[in-house]
Amino acid sequence: MIALLAFLALGQTVEKTIAAKEEILPRVVVTVHLDQVIGPISPYIYGTNDDRSQAWTAAKRHTMGRLGGNRWTAYNWETNASNAGNDWHHQNDGYLSKSDEPARAVTDRLDVIQKHGAPVLVTVPIQGWVAADKKGDGDVAKSGKDYLKQRFVENRAWNPNPTKVFPNLTDGAVFQDEFVRFLEARRQRNHAPTIWYSLDNEPDLWRQTHARIQSAPLDRKAFFDRSIQFAKAVKREAPDALVFGPAVSGWMGITTGGAGKFDRQHYFIDDYLDAFNQMRPFDRGPLKGKPLLDVLDVHWYPEHRSEKGVRVTSDSGADDVTAARAQAPRSLYDRGFRENSWITNDVLHQPIALLSRLQDSIARHHRDAKLAVTEYYFAGGADPSGAVAQADVLGAFGRYGIFAANLFHIGRTDDRYILAAFDLYRNYDGQGGRFGDQSLWTEGGDDMVSAYAATEGSLVTVVLINREGKRAGVRLDFTEPVKIAAAKRYQVAAPTPRPVEVEAVNLGDLVLPPMSATMIVVPR
Repeated sequence: MIALLAFLALGQTVEKTIAAKEEILPRVVVTVHLDQVIGPISPYIYGTNDDRSQAWTAAKRHTMGRLGGNRWTAYNWETNASNAGNDWHHQNDGYLSKSDEPARAVTDRLDVIQKHGAPVLVTVPIQGWVAADKKGDGDVAKSGKDYLKQRFVENRAWNPNPTKVFPNLTDGAVFQDEFVRFLEARRQRNHAPTIWYSLDNEPDLWRQTHARIQSAPLDRKAFFDRSIQFAKAVKREAPDALVFGPAVSGWMGITTGGAGKFDRQHYFIDDYLDAFNQMRPFDRGPLKGKPLLDVLDVHWYPEHRSEKGVRVTSDSGADDVTAARAQAPRSLYDRGFRENSWITNDVLHQPIALLSRLQDSIARHHRDAKLAVTEYYFAGGADPSGAVAQADVLGAFGRYGIFAANLFHIGRTDDRYILAAFDLYRNYDGQGGRFGDQSLWTEGGDDMVSAYAATEGSLVTVVLINREGKRAGVRLDFTEPVKIAAAKRYQVAAPTPRPVEVEAVNLGDLVLPPMSATMIVVPR
C-alpha cells in the first residue's frame, strides 16, 4: 500500500510538472463593456429537433422544439402515413406513427415537448402530394406509371367545405387549414404552450429527396404563390401563431433555391421575402395589416473542411478535423474568416458571414421578419471540439439577434459534448444557472479565443472559448466595477462532458484548458 501511494504521488508530481511546462498561448485581453447592451437574447435559440422523451428530461437544456425533416413533406395528417423520400427507398409507411388517429404522429411528439413549457414548430406540408398508405413495400414508383394517383393524395391549403375539427377521410384530399384547426383546438383544450408553423422543409432539395412527387426543378413563382396560399390558411386558423419559411437546406437553397446559377447580388430568399412583403391580404380583424411570414427560416450544415479535406460534420475526432470544427462557427459571423469549402473557394470567393448576410436580406426585403436557423449541426459530440463549436454557435446566435435555432443530430456519435455546451449556457451549476438575457459588447479575442457576455439581474456572465489544443491565457477586464472576489467559474473540457465548477482564481490572469468552453459568473 505504501509503495502504491508513493507511485500515485509520483504520478501526480509528474503530471503537475508536465502541466507546468505545457505551452500557453500568448495572453489575450477581453474587455466586457457593461454599459453597452447589444440587445435581448431570444430564449428560443436553445432549441432542438429531438422529440424523444429522454431529450426533454433535462427541462432547462432546451427551450424550443421542432418537428421537421424530410419525412414531414409528404406527411398525411389524416392517417399519419408518410413517404421517406430518398432517405429510405421512396417508401410509403407508418414510420412516423402506426396509429390511424388523425395527427397522432404530431400530437404524441407535442405531448413530450409541451409538458416542459416549450413552444413547438410544426411542419405544414405544402408540396402537392402526401402519402396515401402505409404499405411499406419499397419504392412507390414500382406501382406503375400511375403511381402518383394510386399512392398519394392531393395536398391543399384549405377545404371549401370545411369540417369542424375532425377530417373527412373520403373527400380525396388532405387540407392543411383543417390540420392547423385540429392542432389549435387541441392546444386550447389542453392549455398547452404555443405552436408555430413551418411552411414545409427544404424545398430546394425536393427534386432529390422527394423525386417521386417533385420531378421538375422548383418553379420559383409557383412556389412563392403556393407558400403564400398555405400561409394564409395557417393564419386564418391560428392568427397569433408565427409562420416560418422557407426552411431551405443551406447555401445553395439560400442563394438559388436549388435551381439556377449563383448570383451574388440576387438571392432566392430575397425574392421569397419580397413576395411575402408585398402581401398584406387581411383588411379586417386581428390580422389586419400584419405580415403572412413572421420568420425567415434557413438550415446550416457547415461545409468547412480540414487540411486533409474532411468535412467538419463528420464523426471524425482526428486532430485536423477537430481544429477545423472549432473554427467553423466563425463562418456564421466573422467577416475576416474565410473557410475551406466549395462555397468560399469556388463560388463566393470571400468570407460567408452568414448571419449578417441574412439579416441584410431581411432589412432590404422584409423588415418585419425575424431570423431562425431551425436545423444546424457542427458535430463533435464525442469530442471536446463539439463543445467548443456549439458554445461558439450559441454565443453567436445570442449576440447577432437570432430569434430561434434548433440542433439537428446527424452522424453516429452521441452528442454528449454538444449537449454539455447547452448546459453551460442553460444550467451551468445544475441549479438553473444560465447565461444572461441581455447581450453585452465584448472587445478583444483572436483567432483562437472568443468571448460572449450577457447580463441578467445582478449577474454578469461571460463565456470564454479556447479553440486551440493548447492552454490559452486570458485577462478579463470590466468597464464598470464588479465583485471579482465573488466570481465563479465553470468549464467544459476533456475528459468531462459536462460543466464542472473550478477555482475562479484571478480573472486578470486566467488560463483556459485546451479546446474548452468556460463560463465566468460575476455579481455586479
